Amino acid sequence: HTLSVVGRRAFLFGGCADEDGNPVYLNDTYALDLASGTFGWQKLEVEGKVPLPRWRHTANCISASSLMIFGGIGEKTRYADCAILDTESEVP
Repeated sequence: HTLSVVGRRAFLFGGCADEDGNPVYLNDTYALDLASGTFGWQKLEVEGKVPLPRWRHTANCISASSLMIFGGIGEKTRYADCAILDTESEVP
């Protein structure tokens, strides 16, 4: 998983979970509004080309409204790709 702050929200992307002793790679995206005072994660419905499930990737804020996801490891491959998430256009 990666956790990145962009503006007044924190974004959680991807990662690896355990299911009956087997790794499950994720590409879910969640947001947490840090300014509202009501803390609760919202799963985002990302549109466009969604990165494939992965872990050991990086996620970095590259502007006031953009998050870049790079690389990582999937079920059978290592990624060297890049995806940009526009955090202002996402729909929770």
